[in-house]
Amino acid sequence: MSLKQRRWDSVEKASIPIVTLVDRYLSACRSAGMSPKTIRGYNEKLKRYVRVTGGSLGDFTIERVRQHLGALQQVKKWEGHPYIPTARETLSTTSIRNHGRVLSSFATWLNSEGYTDKNVLSGLRIPKANEIRMEPLSDEEINRLISCFNLVSSPVNRFHKPWSESSQKHLFLTLSKSSSR
Repeated sequence: MSLKQRRWDSVEKASIPIVTLVDRYLSACRSAGMSPKTIRGYNEKLKRYVRVTGGSLGDFTIERVRQHLGALQQVKKWEGHPYIPTARETLSTTSIRNHGRVLSSFATWLNSEGYTDKNVLSGLRIPKANEIRMEPLSDEEINRLISCFNLVSSPVNRFHKPWSESSQKHLFLTLSKSSSR
């Protein structure tokens, strides 16, 4: 075992402040070429965790993350935002799922970098998202839309001839009856 490895193994990693590790993780994300938007999202979610729970690596446990995700379910949308007023509704399940995913990704990185012996969030179950069910158009609604077609006289791209009205209706009907709607 190398001297460097022995020194690393002797470091009391549990006492490293979580904010320090978050900064190192975000730096690793930047150096890996992640997009600025992704890094901004990771930063927002991880810094919220640090702001709410704080502590050190030893405090980063599945129980605390579960408590954090549970508390997020009570947070009002836009709460604490400097410009947008707080809304009446709480954070969406998608937003809470994103927080869970970012924290899981952070835990995976901690393990791969040797800060933890195992992924401390490997058993974390991220809350399920609300299923949005789209209702297909009824035959009456489709017929009303078809009756609106008269695009032959609409402005035409100078490189293409306009489609005939029957071709447009056919395309619309094909798309409306397929899974593309």
